[in-house]
Amino acid sequence: MRYKWKQMVRIVFLASSLFAGFAPTLSSAPILAQSTGRGIDPALLAKANAGDANSQLLIGVAYVNGDGTAQDYAQAATWFRKAASQGDAAAQTILGELYAQGHGVAQDNTQAANWYRKAAEQGNTEAQYNLGLLYQDGSGVPQDLVQSAQWIRKAAEQKFAWAQECLGLIYQKGQGVPQDFAQAAIWYRRAAEQGNAAAQFLLSGLYMNGQGVPQDYLQTEIWSRKAAEQGHAGAQSILGVLYENGYGVTLDYAQAAAWYRRAAEQGVAEAQFSLGMLYYNGRGVPRDYSQAAVWFRKAAEHGDAKAQHNLGVLYFEGKGVPRDREQATEWERKATGRSNATAQPAAPNSQDQGLYGEPPVYAQIRADLARKEQERPARELNALTTQNELDRQKAIQQYHSLLGSLQGDPTPEQQAQLDRLRSIIDLGYNDPANEKERVIEDSTKTKAGPETPVSTTVTNSSKLEGSEPIPINLGALSTKDHGDPEDYTQAAVSYRKAAEQGDVTAQYSLAVLYYKGEGIPQNYSEAYFWFSLAAVGARGQNRENVAAARDAAAAKLTPDELLKSQQRAAGWFAAHRAKP
Repeated sequence: MRYKWKQMVRIVFLASSLFAGFAPTLSSAPILAQSTGRGIDPALLAKANAGDANSQLLIGVAYVNGDGTAQDYAQAATWFRKAASQGDAAAQTILGELYAQGHGVAQDNTQAANWYRKAAEQGNTEAQYNLGLLYQDGSGVPQDLVQSAQWIRKAAEQKFAWAQECLGLIYQKGQGVPQDFAQAAIWYRRAAEQGNAAAQFLLSGLYMNGQGVPQDYLQTEIWSRKAAEQGHAGAQSILGVLYENGYGVTLDYAQAAAWYRRAAEQGVAEAQFSLGMLYYNGRGVPRDYSQAAVWFRKAAEHGDAKAQHNLGVLYFEGKGVPRDREQATEWERKATGRSNATAQPAAPNSQDQGLYGEPPVYAQIRADLARKEQERPARELNALTTQNELDRQKAIQQYHSLLGSLQGDPTPEQQAQLDRLRSIIDLGYNDPANEKERVIEDSTKTKAGPETPVSTTVTNSSKLEGSEPIPINLGALSTKDHGDPEDYTQAAVSYRKAAEQGDVTAQYSLAVLYYKGEGIPQNYSEAYFWFSLAAVGARGQNRENVAAARDAAAAKLTPDELLKSQQRAAGWFAAHRAKP
């Protein structure tokens, strides 16, 4: 039955609620001989034997909770049946729950539905909700989504939070009612405001996706945090996404890692994968390929295709795990769904998997986000590669090191050296024939988030047969070891000096740093300005790539900010063209 995990606590919940006003007719006086070992209060027992339904109910509660007597569900069922037969709605509801779970009686959903209905018709909210769930699943009654929605609505209108959450999900999925995201948001909010963590999580998803409510990452953060702080694994994972990408919060990789870890430790495959990526890239945590492998493996064992792929690459390269071509091939085969290592790979369909252990609606949230990502006009920005990547990276380092050391205009010898290094750097820009290397897959390609930040492609020395390069967010920076960042702050200083002298590569690289907030404070206006300058000076396909990055930065700006940045760029061009 759906929401079975909730039902496991309902008997005790119902029983204990009786003393908190759940059943208004019950006396609040101490009527059980609790913790004395004397058994059920004799006076209470006498009244129950005389046919008093209220006393019969209370004795049933005592046997459920083990108050004043040993816990005994069979005895509890006997006394609840006596009270239920006299029309006591609370006893009917609990008896229905005993039948639903098979405690003290043989499990029987038909009997459960029968007793739930008797209580539901008297207005008992728990019974109405539970009867709605039985209709939803076709357990003990014929499946009827319309009847399910009607009974759950009756409970929701009485402010029963679980029913409100469930009714929101019914509207979101259109089960027994027309699909209506606005109604879903209304009911999620009512449950969320009562502290229901699942409703808070689902409401945050609507705000993230702009369904039934305006898209609002701040509201996404507010509601996902409320659920996350209650231990909701899906919400913890979403909060990690927000911090990793700077949606509704200040970009903070350390916070992203902390929230991903909480979700990952609860078995959420998406969070395990994302935490592995942070360890791989050294973002928010020290770079640690062994830890990356640990978390990729956990996600991979849950069937996450991205993690399976990445774990295969680590085995191929011997990063964090012993180099093992057979293991690499096996994990790549699992990731692509191939029956053997030479078959053509199938595109991983990770969007359909959803979060491990989460409601199916989360998969829909993620799928909708992926669709929105595909509709974005701005393409990802790819780094420029050459036939000899190591030589090019070395040339970049030497080029910007030389620029940074200049005290004034370069001497003829220095200018000749700069020209030689520049020719090496420019030689193989964006040559598709040279993109032969294998890279780790970046989590920003698939995680639940409304858009993918600008990223760049770097390459390393391994390739799994039949696979294609996949982007990784590292940035076009002064690098070593196949493109890993050395010192973003120093790189920013060097890039700025060269960028101000009109160097296109430095303008582009400085823009990337501003866009990502690496080495310098994140500033989309500055990113747009420097991307604009670089786009004018770039050639061929490079110009299209840089223009796409410029447009991505523009999308982050308000109309007023965009106009000011455009005017600034126009002023820069006018000033530099006027120079002799």
